[in-house]
Amino acid sequence: MLFVREDAVEAAWAIVEPILGSISAVHPYAPGSWGPSAGWVA
Repeated sequence: MLFVREDAVEAAWAIVEPILGSISAVHPYAPGSWGPSAGWVA
């Protein structure tokens, strides 16, 4: 079987589409560090 059924494609898009629609900010950080300090709750 070379193709996915239409109902499987629709189900996959129902899961992926909300994730693609949410945009989050990019926070740069130095290589080798623990990551950006923005968003951390101490």
